Formats: sequence, C-alpha cells, structure tokens
Amino acid sequence: MVSAWSISNLVAFILNAVLVNLSNTGIYGPTNAEQSAKYSTVITPAGYAFSIWGLIYITEGIWAIYQMFPPVSRSKLLSEGVSFWQISMSVFQVLWTIAFARDWIIASAVLLLMIWVSLVGLVVSLFRFRTGEVDKSGEKREISLLNYWIFCVPFGIHLGWVTAAAILNWNIVTVAQAGGPDGAQQQLSVAILSLALVFGASLIFTLGNRAVTEPAVPAVAIWAAAAISSQLQNPPQMVVEVFGFSGPLIFHSLQSVLLGLQYLLAAVFVFGIAKNVLGWTRGRMEAQQRAQPTDRSAALEYPHTADSLANKF
Repeated sequence: MVSAWSISNLVAFILNAVLVNLSNTGIYGPTNAEQSAKYSTVITPAGYAFSIWGLIYITEGIWAIYQMFPPVSRSKLLSEGVSFWQISMSVFQVLWTIAFARDWIIASAVLLLMIWVSLVGLVVSLFRFRTGEVDKSGEKREISLLNYWIFCVPFGIHLGWVTAAAILNWNIVTVAQAGGPDGAQQQLSVAILSLALVFGASLIFTLGNRAVTEPAVPAVAIWAAAAISSQLQNPPQMVVEVFGFSGPLIFHSLQSVLLGLQYLLAAVFVFGIAKNVLGWTRGRMEAQQRAQPTDRSAALEYPHTADSLANKF
C-alpha cells in the first residue's frame, strides 16, 4: 500500500515542476532570464549554467516515481529522511519563482534562503542514514547503494546549485539597491565575498561530517564558477558600464580567481569522493566483523560438533 508521504511527495514534485516552469511563459511576469538580464552582476553565470535544472528535475523525477513503491514507500528513509523537507522546499521554490518574477527582490532572496534551509535539512537527515545512526527505538538507520544514488545524489545536486544561487542572489539585491557606477565598489566587494562563501559552503559539506560527505556540492560549484568565468569573457553591457575603464582588469582578475577556485573545488570534490568510498568500504568490513563473532560463539557453544567436523576432514 502506498503511504501518504509517498503521495504527498509526488504531488509536491509535480506541482513544483509545473508551476515553476510556467514562469517561462511569462504568466507571473518577466521570465527568470529577463530578470537576470535586468539585474546583471559581475558574477552572473552564462546562460548555459541554468541547464542544470534539467538534470535536477530528471533525477528528482526518478526519485518521485521510485519512492511510490514498497518497501521504500513505507520506510523511515522516506518519512524521516526526505518527505517534510522535500515538500517545504517545493513550496518555497514556487513562491520564489513568483516573487522573482514580480520583482520582489528582497522577498525572493529570503525565499531562496528558505529553499536552501529545506535542502540542508533534507541532506542532513539523509546523513543520519548514511552514518548508520541508531534511532530512538534502537533501530539502526541504514541506506543501500541504490538508495544512495536515487535519494542522495539528486538532492545533493539540487543543494549544490541552490547553495551557489542563494549566495549569488545577494549580488542581485546589491545591484537593485546600489546599481550604476556609484555602486561599483560595493558590487565588487559583495561578489568577492560571495565566491568565498561558495567555497566555504563546499568545504563544510565535504569536511563537516567525519563519516560522510556530499561531493555534489563542490561539483556543482565548479560548474557555476566555470559559467561565471565564461560570462566574464564577454560581460553584459550593463556590467561594463558599471566598472568603466577599470572593467577589463577587474574581469581578468576575477577570471584568475575563478580558475584557482575551480582547482580548489576539484580537490575538495576528489577528497569527498575518496572519503565516501572509504566510508562505504569501512562500513562493509565492520559489518563482516560483527558477523564473525556470532560464528565463533556458535563453535564455542557446541565444541564437540566442531571437533567432529574437524575429524571428518
């Protein structure tokens, strides 16, 4: 029997996908692309970067269908690990789409932060299953390799993109509040701080938990950094006018910073993958070791049986 959580998750995913993508028709006002062009910043990524939403919706769509079937549909992995946070994330994402289209810039920044909080809550909840934590009833939380790919990877990618978007979105707020050449220094300061925060967030999600990590976050950050660097090769006229004669030097310097950032993020990503692989290997070895004492205790309990078997061979 399908659980209420499974049905709620599927409905939330469908409504999220439909209502958010309706924004491309202009039903709520200007499209996201038009709004991004209106508030171009020095670290706005190239348009191709947003194609990552296709990957996010495809992988989460697979999850939404998969979680409808038992035993997953009635598992604690679903009810305690995902459901509440996935539904709240979907609600905030729809509200953000409307707020951004309506030009409610501050409200949209706050809503994007709430999307991020929901995804962090979801990923942290899944961490408890990946570390084998024991719940209040004494049952050990565990997650299979298949469920890792279907549950953790899609939402890890989503978290990585929203982490970058939530931080970079405050650059839009800065442009809205301090646009034009007079706000050039403020815009540049916020941009540099934003890049530092993206790197810091990647470190936290890679090093913050001793047992597991979320390498999708630094991987998506690399994608975003590459797209920003690509855009700086031919920045929008609005950005060029803000920085004037010093623009070329600033753009070139930022590209150098972004290149270095990509190398650092790549190292963090590789470390995260290695940490996860070692964690899985260690977990399997510990499970085998826990099973061995049972076999030895059985031999000790029936020593005559063990001796008789030894005599036969």
